[in-house]
Amino acid sequence: LFLFFFPTPLFFLFCFSFFLILAILYALIFVQVPLRVIANCEVIPRDPVVVAAPLSGVVESLRVKPRSLVKKGDLLFLYDKRLAREELDLASKRLKITAAELRRAEIQAFDDPRARSELRILKRRLDQEKVRRARVARELLQMDVRAPETGQALVENPQEWRGRPVRVGERVMLIVRPGETMVRIWISEDDNINFAKKDPIKIVLNVRPESPIMARL
Repeated sequence: LFLFFFPTPLFFLFCFSFFLILAILYALIFVQVPLRVIANCEVIPRDPVVVAAPLSGVVESLRVKPRSLVKKGDLLFLYDKRLAREELDLASKRLKITAAELRRAEIQAFDDPRARSELRILKRRLDQEKVRRARVARELLQMDVRAPETGQALVENPQEWRGRPVRVGERVMLIVRPGETMVRIWISEDDNINFAKKDPIKIVLNVRPESPIMARL
């Protein structure tokens, strides 16, 4: 009773400390603690350029190393051109033979009605041989595959591509534009919550813990 009616400085200090602790505990309720999740992650390209096989054939060799920087127009890989060159020589010979037959028929057409009737057939055949030769020549030019854009070449097992047959449209490598990457994270089911998409994400890799990566969801 004496302390109640006549409070001492010690009593005031005790009350002040008590209310201060309550205020701190109340303030901690509104403090947002960053969420830390330990998960496996992988740095992958974002919107890479796919370099596909323009033709069906056999790859002779790759001219780039994995993760090497290439510029637009640089040579990426080559096809085996032996069969294409033989086909081009054969198409050129057929074109010359057909053109010679057409010239001979044009000369004979003045006196021979049979030769005049063959002119239309020979002209059509000559057009077909021209188209065939142009197609083979165009495919031969496509056998030197060059980089469509500047970036970093990503290719798996470059030695296995030597002598490997490919089909048209088959993916050979990727080209990643500089600075366009993203991180794929595998989060366990227990840690899978509703993440705020506007909040920044800091990724700390085991290989470089001193240099965290800032990202957004």
